[in-house]
Amino acid sequence: MHNFTCATYSTLAADPLVRGVWKTSLVRRAGGCDYLMRAVLAVSAMHLAHQQQQNQPGGKAAEERSRYLSYGYRQHRVASKRAVAVMMGADKLGPEEAESLWLFSVLTMYFGESPFSHLSPHVHIYVYLYECGCLCV
Repeated sequence: MHNFTCATYSTLAADPLVRGVWKTSLVRRAGGCDYLMRAVLAVSAMHLAHQQQQNQPGGKAAEERSRYLSYGYRQHRVASKRAVAVMMGADKLGPEEAESLWLFSVLTMYFGESPFSHLSPHVHIYVYLYECGCLCV
């Protein structure tokens, strides 16, 4: 969470007002919503992996990058399954839960735009969601 509130949030938007929402409102909301917290941690892990790649190419950095990527994918996989379970009861959603799901979906798009994908970003996110059982075709 420290990395997200110190660095990652500022990479998600150019507008300072929107950055403020990512840094404060999102984090506050994630404190009471498991799948949203996990999505925040997943995006932050991808950001850390990207920083490792830029700052320290080579052996130890590759190991760290791999660890961050693994953690990010694991957190997002669990978050996705929990968010889908909430969506299954969509007829009972209140405004706060709907907002949390919307924030989760935006974070999922950022997660899917990770530079570590060998596929095009849009294909990558659909393949990922299908593989973790969150998208039925």
